[in-house]
Amino acid sequence: MNGSLKMYKLILFFNILLLSQFSFSKNDCNVPIVPSTKDGAFNVENMEDNNPMKLLGMTANLFSWSLNKEDKCLHSEAELTALFSLNTHESLKWKNIKNNSAGEIDILLIRPRQGGYCKDYKVLISKGNKNRTLKKRACISYCSHRIEFINLDKNGKCIRKNDRFFDPECGFTLGDMIGPYIPVVCKK
Repeated sequence: MNGSLKMYKLILFFNILLLSQFSFSKNDCNVPIVPSTKDGAFNVENMEDNNPMKLLGMTANLFSWSLNKEDKCLHSEAELTALFSLNTHESLKWKNIKNNSAGEIDILLIRPRQGGYCKDYKVLISKGNKNRTLKKRACISYCSHRIEFINLDKNGKCIRKNDRFFDPECGFTLGDMIGPYIPVVCKK
């Protein structure tokens, strides 16, 4: 009985600690915070949910490094600028000397998609002597400028398939893959 009570308290402590990371953080930024600013040195974002190392990495990340609000804003602004303005093989860097942190966004590939386009890109974030690298895909709508972030593994393959019907390659519909590309005219 006493052992299970200790285990319950430990699990409760970790849950409160994890929730506090999300619930009480304020966003004082002028741009939305992008998913690649998630804290920690372990890249659990690009792991499959059923991988037992993901939970271990998430726990370790609670006690690892994190970017402060200013760095998250700098990175988010650079990533959104890159997604909306850079072409293939172009990159954008940011640096915060006072926090000894920096980042780089490299656009790897751009493909048209019905109603928009998708960009595969690589993110590098460094703080002190710790680095984090991951690959992502962002699918952007021409009219609404809505961005759908999709996780990619280190080889650029989709980790999570979208829930939409006929989505053979994360973010691309069957029509995108085999049909002619039809430009979209946005309503004014």
